[in-house]
Amino acid sequence: MSDEQLVAMLVERARSEGLQLTGQGGLLQQLTKRVLESALEGEIIDHLGHEKHDPAGKNNGNSRNGTRAKTVLTDVGPVEVKVPRDAAGSFEPQIVKKRQWRLTAIPAPRAAARPDLVLRQFDPDPAGVDTRWCSDITYALAEEGWRYLATVIDIASRRVVGWATADHLRTDLVADALMAACRQRRPAQPVIFHSDRGCQYISQQFTYLATEFGVRLSVGRTGQCWENALAESFFATIKRESLDTSTWPSRAAARTAIFDFIGGWYNPPNTRPALAA
Repeated sequence: MSDEQLVAMLVERARSEGLQLTGQGGLLQQLTKRVLESALEGEIIDHLGHEKHDPAGKNNGNSRNGTRAKTVLTDVGPVEVKVPRDAAGSFEPQIVKKRQWRLTAIPAPRAAARPDLVLRQFDPDPAGVDTRWCSDITYALAEEGWRYLATVIDIASRRVVGWATADHLRTDLVADALMAACRQRRPAQPVIFHSDRGCQYISQQFTYLATEFGVRLSVGRTGQCWENALAESFFATIKRESLDTSTWPSRAAARTAIFDFIGGWYNPPNTRPALAA
């Protein structure tokens, strides 16, 4: 069976069962869950040296120890996967690492050729305003679904110079945040824009937009939170002080909370004290 035939069969089956293709519980989420769990199963087999229920695995010094449920954020929304464990506690999955909570940064092939122009230098610098920005994506949970937030932070001043929210993780989300930053700040010289290697940031659409605004794109290494430490620090703060304090009744309410936090507290009228990265 060809790939096209397999996809057509899955779509037709989903439609016949009344299953939506996208959204919470949709076909794409279910397929993502199965692909991730299949990859994790392959990893635990390689780690232990035997398959599940294989008699050869008895008395070999290590064995399976059930699974733990973990919800990770992906491009198709939050997906709960069963992560296998071993009795010795030595199994370190790579596809979904123990401390990894989102898979928004799906590496794109073109990222390999893009340089890191920041090199973990996130120190505040009053003379360097609008010369280096960093960006990332996080989310807020509302009763009607997820609200995703993309921010653009000026590294020198710590100010959020652009942000956007949406109910999806398409490139439009980060593109809107970049456009907001450029239109608000109107930098006089090319700005370095630093991000992770997520497919949104490496997309052709985003690359063209950055070129249009004279922005130089920079990326850090995959799976290293300190490669974008300032953005991670801001997200930790907004979650602790606002987004994680309650379940929002609607996506609009979550967006209002984000607006109030950024405009009413985090971005003061003139300066922004540095947060610890």
